[in-house]
Amino acid sequence: MAEQGWGARRPAAALLALVLALAALVGCGTTARPADPALRQVQALLDRHAEALLDRDETGWLAAAAPAHRAAARTEFRRLARVPLAGWSYRVTGVDRTGEGRLTARVERGHRVAGYDAGPLEAGRSWTSPSGTGAGT
Repeated sequence: MAEQGWGARRPAAALLALVLALAALVGCGTTARPADPALRQVQALLDRHAEALLDRDETGWLAAAAPAHRAAARTEFRRLARVPLAGWSYRVTGVDRTGEGRLTARVERGHRVAGYDAGPLEAGRSWTSPSGTGAGT
């Protein structure tokens, strides 16, 4: 009878050992990789960009634009500067290196119109650094 009791516990002990072994293996694969420093650099750039818009600082807004896109950025700034914005923000959710000296950032942009929006409206978009700017390097 004692053998039956021990035999009944063997599968449970084997199952427990298997679960512990699998837990140890799973734990080995969950080590977080350090964040790409470019993510912080892009976030800082976009924070300055948002601050420039809220301060109605056209020069600051254009500082983030590639020379080939400055005319379009100036038009965008002048249109947005007429909107009574209570908030404008970016949140970088990831970066991908897309070539030598280039990266593409996944970004969520939020804005709030004064007297109209109770909270920020958010939309996702991507931003690619201009070639040759060294952004993200």
